[in-house]
Amino acid sequence: GSGFIDGSSAAGFLTTSGLPQDLLHQIWAIADANNQGTLDLQKFFVACRLVAHTQAGQPPAPHLASVEPHMLPEFQGVRRTRQPSETSSRP
Repeated sequence: GSGFIDGSSAAGFLTTSGLPQDLLHQIWAIADANNQGTLDLQKFFVACRLVAHTQAGQPPAPHLASVEPHMLPEFQGVRRTRQPSETSSRP
């Protein structure tokens, strides 16, 4: 592949986070700071990191792009084994 995720594919996936569109737009604007309309792997990780912070109640902010969240983001339809230390306020 090209090493990039196109905007519509990334946006479709990020929508499964359950976050409101306005927050997803803010996350995208931070992750795609150069306004390229695509995300490389690092920028996709930034978007996922920001989703996790936002799901934990923090508003999307550029300084959070490099801060490891306390828990991984949750996406509808994505299943994984949780570690005992992980908790979620979501059902």
